[in-house]
Amino acid sequence: MNQSIKAKKHSGLIKYLFPYQKKKRINLLFEQRCLFKCKHCHIWKKEDNFNVVPLKIWLNFLDDVKNLFKKNIEINLGGEGMVLLDEKIFPIISKSKNLGFYILLNSNGYLINKLILNKLLESGVDKISISLDFLSGNKHDKQKGIDGCFNHIINLIKNIETINQKSKLFFNCVIMKQNLEEIIPLTKWINSLGFTIGFQAIAQPFNSPDEQNWFNKDKFKFLWPGNDLRTYEIIDKLITLKKKGHKIGNDISQLESYKFYFKKPNIRLLDRCNVDEVGFHIYADGIVKRCQFKYSLGTIKDNKFGELLKSNEYITTLNSMYSCSENCMQMVNCSFKNKPKIY
Repeated sequence: MNQSIKAKKHSGLIKYLFPYQKKKRINLLFEQRCLFKCKHCHIWKKEDNFNVVPLKIWLNFLDDVKNLFKKNIEINLGGEGMVLLDEKIFPIISKSKNLGFYILLNSNGYLINKLILNKLLESGVDKISISLDFLSGNKHDKQKGIDGCFNHIINLIKNIETINQKSKLFFNCVIMKQNLEEIIPLTKWINSLGFTIGFQAIAQPFNSPDEQNWFNKDKFKFLWPGNDLRTYEIIDKLITLKKKGHKIGNDISQLESYKFYFKKPNIRLLDRCNVDEVGFHIYADGIVKRCQFKYSLGTIKDNKFGELLKSNEYITTLNSMYSCSENCMQMVNCSFKNKPKIY
């Protein structure tokens, strides 16, 4: 694809929206509140949830997505806030399932008791991703800022084993300075239970002002493993476990890229932004973004989704993404596909 994007007619939208992506990814961030006070995420510091979009508009939006993309559509629920706090979640899940979408729920597990777990699975959720950064319950609770949250995960594991639905659950861990020594034991423990674990490299916390060299700032550098031999040893051990058949969600090329990222975080990891894999982000106030760190395309309150994708703002966003040189959360972690240009 050319580095500069020109406007396309509606009939050609899909070919340049998702030229290589098998699944069309839609990230629904309709609940931005969070009960946790994680040290590596600042969503909980938001002063206003901006949750002003009625359920009817969200359901109409899902119809627009279906009409536009037709098939192979993935709905990601949450990722910046606890969507289970919002009563709209089950109607949105039911609508998405009726439309034939693949549904992924991102959660910290705190609000998923046995009743809610059964309801989620009965409603049609295909996968539940649970954030788990420590094998030690005390350390996990301290990092999340909520006493007892590790025990909620233990209960969730027991509940999903009871109903024989283990394939529906997997775990996500952020690699950071505080949990380096727990990474390998945590991986082995999760695998011993029959689950898969995936990893992300620590990035600038959500809902914090964009800052150059954020990892060197006093308020953040306690999170940063940095250019340290032990960091590379831990990642190499993960790669070895992956090669031996452990259930680790990351490709080996992504794990290798983390070493380069921790060594030289300001040097671009990929040849270009993985714009073709990013998908769309729709926030609690209805704002639509292709890149979560750049321009708004408009809102689903005021526009049909397809119309936003034919706008000049959308073309501007795509061009800015293709020319971007930052190692953002999206490039490093969330839609990693391309082989890094250097290790």
